Amino acid sequence: MEKAEFQQEINSHVWEGAVPLSFTLDPADSMHLTFTASLPAPFNTFYASHRNGYFPYILQKLKNDWLVPLLVFESHKPQLTRDDSKGIEGDDGIDSELNLKEFWIEYEGYALKWQSRNNNLEALNTEPWHLILHTRNYPSEKLLRGPTVPQFEKMFLSLLKETDFVRNGSSKKVMDLAKSEQVALLEGLKAMNPSFFQAINRLCGYSVVNWAAFPELDCPVHISKLPQTVPKAVPVRFYILKPLNLPPFDNSDPYQVIQAPVSVYYLSQKNASDKQTEHSEFWWTSLRTAVYSMLSSHSLAPSTYLDCEMDIESTKKIKVLLEGWECLIHGVSPMWQTPLLWLAENLSYPDGFLHIILIQKNTNST
Repeated sequence: MEKAEFQQEINSHVWEGAVPLSFTLDPADSMHLTFTASLPAPFNTFYASHRNGYFPYILQKLKNDWLVPLLVFESHKPQLTRDDSKGIEGDDGIDSELNLKEFWIEYEGYALKWQSRNNNLEALNTEPWHLILHTRNYPSEKLLRGPTVPQFEKMFLSLLKETDFVRNGSSKKVMDLAKSEQVALLEGLKAMNPSFFQAINRLCGYSVVNWAAFPELDCPVHISKLPQTVPKAVPVRFYILKPLNLPPFDNSDPYQVIQAPVSVYYLSQKNASDKQTEHSEFWWTSLRTAVYSMLSSHSLAPSTYLDCEMDIESTKKIKVLLEGWECLIHGVSPMWQTPLLWLAENLSYPDGFLHIILIQKNTNST
């Protein structure tokens, strides 16, 4: 397969892939919304969400395309006039019962944060992912109240500024977007069309590295071969899950989230202080290096082998240690030696972060 065809296939899976979700309306909310004294039959629906979808958009669509018709059909209230862009019209009572600010999603007893990624659910269950939708009694003691769609879109632009700063040391690229460009970007975010992802890729500005020039990824490379346009770092969010037989890190969330900027390369220790850079060597930061460094810095793995790429024996020990962990990005397990920059170029999310799920397989990994 040619390089261009391979790249196109990756983009197709990431940009056009869907995650099957199953939503069931909470029984107590069903009774409340339909004004029945007895428990009604379960109200559920299936939804093919975009792999990169966000819950604020999903909840809005569930309200307009599922709950509103459901209530029109089930309730004895006057027929409603429905407008997809405005929600419910004609009955302020029912509209108040479907306040999106009160919506929240439950999974296996956990109240999911509104910023949870669809792909994170891939590590929690088998397809489809069975979720419970609540329309009232928002658990404010556990969750920050989710934003409205306009609020979320402002937050999304702020995230782009943050990730732009991590990569380039400045948010100038995002700050310089014209109002029309911002509107077009947000419309693309909602529709998740290919032109949106192409615009995001241009905005990220990752350098196109000819990886064929680096056949030995686990070996040092002369500094002269380092492309001048590589980013300063990659913004990464790690989601760490413990084995099913152990309690989670936090009762309010099934996983621990660690956010960190990770350098895409580092100088060999023997030359790190050498001012004559023409004699220096660098290593591409691999997925293995990034994950191990994060685990060790948070006391989830021994910090003995931080210079793992410089020592064959240390590398072997880290490989054994990481056998106790499964790594998922967009539902697939990349090879541990994959350069972090390649992953960022091809598998980052629309917000610019590379979201990495780590599942601890057994209790001997820490």
